[in-house]
Formats: sequence, structure tokens, C-alpha cells
Amino acid sequence: MTRSRVLAACACVLGISGAAAVGWLFPARALEAQRALLIVPALLCLPGLGWARGAVHPLDRILRACVIATAFGIPLLAASVRLTDVGAQRAALFGGAAVFAALGWLRDAPRPRRGSMGERIGAALVIAACVSVVIAWRTEIRLPLDGNWWSPAGDSLAEQGDAEPGEGWRSERQVGSAWVVEPAGTDATFTMGPGLVVVRGAVGTRLVVGDSTATIETDPTENAEEGPVPRYLDRGAASVAVDDGGALHLLGCAPCTVYLIPSAEALWELYGAGELRFGHYYQILNMVEQLRWAREIAVTRWVTDVQPPLWSWPLALVLRANPAGALGTGEQPTANVLFIYLCGLCGLVGVRAISRWAPGAPWVAYGLPALAAAEHARLMLEPGSAGLPDTLYTLAVLALVASASGAGWGIVAQLARYPGTLISGLFLIFSGRFRAAAQLGMGVAAIILGFGLVGWATGALDGWITTATWETGPEHWHGQADPLVLLGRAPEFYRVWLGYAGWAPVIALSGWNRAVRVLIGTALAYSLLLCTIDHFPSHYFLPLLWLSVLGVATARPGPAAIRPWLAALGLGYALWAVPVTG
Repeated sequence: MTRSRVLAACACVLGISGAAAVGWLFPARALEAQRALLIVPALLCLPGLGWARGAVHPLDRILRACVIATAFGIPLLAASVRLTDVGAQRAALFGGAAVFAALGWLRDAPRPRRGSMGERIGAALVIAACVSVVIAWRTEIRLPLDGNWWSPAGDSLAEQGDAEPGEGWRSERQVGSAWVVEPAGTDATFTMGPGLVVVRGAVGTRLVVGDSTATIETDPTENAEEGPVPRYLDRGAASVAVDDGGALHLLGCAPCTVYLIPSAEALWELYGAGELRFGHYYQILNMVEQLRWAREIAVTRWVTDVQPPLWSWPLALVLRANPAGALGTGEQPTANVLFIYLCGLCGLVGVRAISRWAPGAPWVAYGLPALAAAEHARLMLEPGSAGLPDTLYTLAVLALVASASGAGWGIVAQLARYPGTLISGLFLIFSGRFRAAAQLGMGVAAIILGFGLVGWATGALDGWITTATWETGPEHWHGQADPLVLLGRAPEFYRVWLGYAGWAPVIALSGWNRAVRVLIGTALAYSLLLCTIDHFPSHYFLPLLWLSVLGVATARPGPAAIRPWLAALGLGYALWAVPVTG
């Protein structure tokens, strides 16, 4: 074995060992997001680098390394959870990853070739974009699940108001017109006009203000018709609406934080300071469900009930390796950091797709994936959607676009989101890969048959069918069948798509060629599935955003590369001025 291979193997092992050491040596002082910055590559990239050296192109090698590391990590996770001690579980995860990484470098492999200048510029800009995202949205990335809350009274707060803490507080801190206070005991006083008092602490903490009571619950009943709704894990938040100040009583506060919110202005000031995010009613449900499934993977369940199971496995792997997860605060920051890595990987695969479809594209075209990665991050981080599987789903679609093969990445897309077969099949058909499209169909049919047999054998089949039917139909259309109503939703959908994408689809169509026909044709055909649903959350637009941007990058550039420059300006405007609607 050559000296360079030995050094590379040692570097991978040391990197994995260092990530493990940070978790063990600094369990209380290190921030969850900082731990996750080390844990994610240590488990989901480094173990596969040696094994991925069969790929000659450097961007292909990175993607293959992540696939191999994740594929190895899933059975490793399943084996490690059989250990009863948490420390032994983490030792097994990191130790197994280090051994696997070292073994990968024993194999002979061809030397990688250097990427083109455009590819290197594009990859550098994607990395810079991800660093900028971390800096710009650091408060959202570091905000734990219990920092998100919702109350029906929050939508009816006055625009402005005042509050003042009274007696019984150990610490007081003003954030704009809101107050962040910690009680010294069980009783305290405050002065406030109509507003909200929020308590944030462990599940079971009870807040009493006058005749109003609120208890932090994992599944509170916000709407009597819906019953209990998943909200939190071990810690959470609860609120009461008040008309004036008075006495406040706390039970089970050990410790907890109280927020005095006198107005809508104060509500958003807390969000801007990274203290407390007023989330959408169903968005918090989405967040906690992903984390609950990841906690349960390989312990009480092997697949998720509501969505295809693939996303929960890598999420469970990095959550179980993060010591902060045991504190009940680290899950969401870790999921957010994993999202940033996947977002960057989307950008790198986008660069590779440009080099495959338009190798002579101008350098500014290679810079578009960096802007798309930043827009992708904004669409997911601002509404708190980073923990959803759509980024993995989008990555699979992009890998299909960048790949010379076909069916494999389509199956990955299907295992991440229900429309995976549709969008992958559309792309393969538009690009003339009919054999690959047939292979995709047969592969997905085999997976469905396998899941059906397992469900039938375990008695879970009826529940799975009911859930899948709800997820793919009634949840999005709610029984609406009036064609006029359905078609009336389409203009708003396409307006939102054009806004998020900086008008990239229109710009791409003006440079018509084969790549535009395939990419924009796939996006337009896929959009027909989405344009009539009754809500347009931002994560639905991710594949459309990327296909639009790649369409511009691979279109005829025109004089002075006018189309990529227009798309860059459009994406810059979208990042700066187009609001995220949910």
C-alpha cells in the first residue's frame, strides 16, 4: 500500500475519532450544532471515501462516498442500538465507521482527474454559499425544537404594547418590547396589557396566571376536533393569553424560562433574536414527527408510517451519535446541520449536472447552483422545514440528472418521497432513456411488493395502505373535485414558483435546446401534480427550483452569457425580496 493511501486512511480515522472525542470530552459546553458539524461528515462521508475511489470525477467520488457511508451506517445503527449503554452505542458507531474507512483505502483505484475550471469555480461557490447560509441563518440552525411554539392567540395580538416584570424573577432580559425572564421560585409578578405569557421548559411544567392554566405537553390538544397533536419531545413551550398583569405561578419548573409578549412586534422580535419562533400550526407537527421517527428507528420500528422510510435512517444515525440528543435539545440543531450538508451536496451535484449536459457552459452558469443552494436553504430554514425529507428527495432527483445511468437514483427518490417515481420517470422519458424508465418501474414495483408482503406478514398492511392513500390524496386536495376550484389554484402556484426561482423557467425557455426541453419539460409536467393542491408549502418547490436553474445553466447562453446573468440577478432578488409563504 502506498504512503499516500496510508496517510489518507489515517486522516479519515483521525477525523472520525476526533468527532467522537468532541462529543465525549465536551458534553455540556459544546453547542449541539458544533458537534453536528463534525459528526455528520464523520459518519456520512469519511467512511466511504476510500471505497468511492472507483469514481474518476471528483464530484462523483464525493457523492458516491456519501452513498457508501450511509449504506454502511444504516446496518451499523441497527446493530449498535442492541447495546444497552448509550456510550457503547456511540463507541460502536464511531469505531465501526473508523474501521470501515480504513479498510476502504486498502483497495487499488484509478487516480482522479481534475475537474474543469468551471466545475472548480462552481464547487468553490457552493461551499461559500453554504458558509454564508450558516452565518446568515445561524439562529434558525441552532434553535432547538422547544424553541418553536404556536398559539391561536398569537395571531390576534395588537401591533404594539408594553410589558414589565415585577417581583420574583432571578434574571431579566429585554428583547425589543418583549421580556425574557427566569423565575427565582414558584411565584412572580408582572405588568402587561393584553398579551401572551409563554413558559419554556420540561414536559409537565405548568403555568398559572389568574384563572388561566397551560401545561407543556408532548401532544397538546389545540383544536378539539383534531384531538392531540404531536408537538414536542422532552421539552416544549406553552402559553396563556392575559388581559392585564398580575401574579404568576409555576409548577414543575426546573429550570424554565418565561417570555412576556405584549404585541405582535414583540413576537417577531423574539424570533429575530433567535429566542423563540412562532411557527405554523402544522409545521411544528412536521418537525417533531421527523425527530420522533428518527428516535424510534431500529428500536421500536424499522420504517416510518407516514412517509417513505429512507430519510429517517441517516437522520437517526447522526442523532444517535450526538450526545446532545440525550439532553432533549440537540435533535433539531443536528437535523438542521445535516440539512446544510445535503444542501451543499445538492449544489455540487448541480455543478456536475451542468458539466454533463453543457460542458462548454460559461463560468457564470456554473455559479448558479450556489445561488440555488442558498435559495433552497432559505425556503427550508425560514419556515422551519429543514428536518423534512425533501432535500434528500431533491438530491436524488439531481443525481439522476447528473448521472449517466438511470433507475437507481429514481428508486432512491421514491424511497424519500411519494412522487419520486413520477418525477424520475418523467425525466427518463423526456431524455429518451426508455429502458431505464422501465427498470425504474420494475424496481419500484418490487419494493412495493416487498413492503406489501412484510406488511401482510406483520398485520400492518391495512394501516400502511390507509396512510399512503391519505398522504397521496386527501391530505392535499381534501376531497375537492370542482374543476373550476382546482384550476383556480394554478395561477398562484406558478406565480410562487416563478418568484422563488427568480423567473428561471422563463429565462431557460428563451434558450431552447435539448437540455431545456428535458429539464424544463420535466418540471412543467411534474408541476401539473402540484398546481391544484390546496396549499403550497415551500418544500414542494425544491425540485422545480433546481430543474429551473439547471435549465438556464444548460441553455444556449446567448451573447455575453446573458441568460445565466439574468438568472443570477433573478435568484439574487428572490433571496433578498421574495417572501417565503410557508
